[in-house]
Amino acid sequence: MQLKHWEVGMKRYCGRLVTGFWITSTWGLSMLALGLSAPAQLVNDWTNPVSARWESPSWSLGVLPASDQTVNITNAGYKAVNIDSATFSGYPDSLTVSNLTVLAPTNGLSTLLLNYAGTEAPLRVLNGCALGTNGTLDNVESSFEMDGTNGGELLVDGGSFIQDGGLTLVNAAVFVPNGNFDATNNANLTLGQLTVGSGTGSTDPYNPDAVFTQDDGSIAAQSIDIEQGGTYHLVSGLLYGINGTTCTGCPFVQYGGTNYGNITTLSARVSTCVAR
Repeated sequence: MQLKHWEVGMKRYCGRLVTGFWITSTWGLSMLALGLSAPAQLVNDWTNPVSARWESPSWSLGVLPASDQTVNITNAGYKAVNIDSATFSGYPDSLTVSNLTVLAPTNGLSTLLLNYAGTEAPLRVLNGCALGTNGTLDNVESSFEMDGTNGGELLVDGGSFIQDGGLTLVNAAVFVPNGNFDATNNANLTLGQLTVGSGTGSTDPYNPDAVFTQDDGSIAAQSIDIEQGGTYHLVSGLLYGINGTTCTGCPFVQYGGTNYGNITTLSARVSTCVAR
């Protein structure tokens, strides 16, 4: 059940010291809110059910996001929230937030689109970022940075993180229990500890719950753990598992590219394939 994945993810997200994450139900579907916020933390919800620019008057607080706000793009509707170079030049203070959540109910899709904004300045998340069901962060030739203070991590649980070129820097753990993480087209990513799979998910290597696909570009991760329910596909590009890759449940599959890290397998599910 999806909610259970969120419970697992949020416990990890709060450093396994969760004492009281709260539940909202604004669109008839319960979701777990980020539990990192201090009591005075402001919550700014995206309210527009259709696509619009980040700097549009579509925020519940009546002001643009800021560094002391938890920002949620979680409402109904099929929409993309667009950030491009004009957003960075005209509204730079709005592009640092405390926490970020992107997801949508069954009748919607939510995409946060970093749209050819360049790599000189990032969309910066100080604490943690969660991508839930029907939620996508799409970084197209732009820059995304997450500090991971207060135990925060980048959580992809039912959603997608897509990077097409550009930069991503996550100074924290990256946990993908259920969902997709794709890096293509000369993408450059520096990540903390990367975990793909929940450890209790699908045992079918052809139908995993979580898939990390690298096709071109360069990824450096502090360590990589492929747990039950997860799969890493290295199609092309450079992969640096600084402290190595451990396969404890599902496969690491290399079709091409170069892996500079050691691989330790506890499941006999590592394969190197030659692309034809």
